[in-house]
Amino acid sequence: MTKEKAKYSKACLLCSRRHQKCDDQKPCNRCIKHNKTCTKVTKIVEVTFPPPTQPVSQNSNLETPLSPPSSAPLEPLF
Repeated sequence: MTKEKAKYSKACLLCSRRHQKCDDQKPCNRCIKHNKTCTKVTKIVEVTFPPPTQPVSQNSNLETPLSPPSSAPLEPLF
């Protein structure tokens, strides 16, 4: 089962497009610096968390051995 959390992005349009943190001033410092109109955009981003993974048990049966049998000669890997 996954849990969902609503995350609100309150960055202005310029900061949002540049993927920069907005300082939440009106107008923000980035818009002042670039001589742009500071337009606030509020959007909801849903964050989904994956289900927790199950730990691998110590006694699990392996179908393939981890190392070659000791009687088999080793071949060079070129």
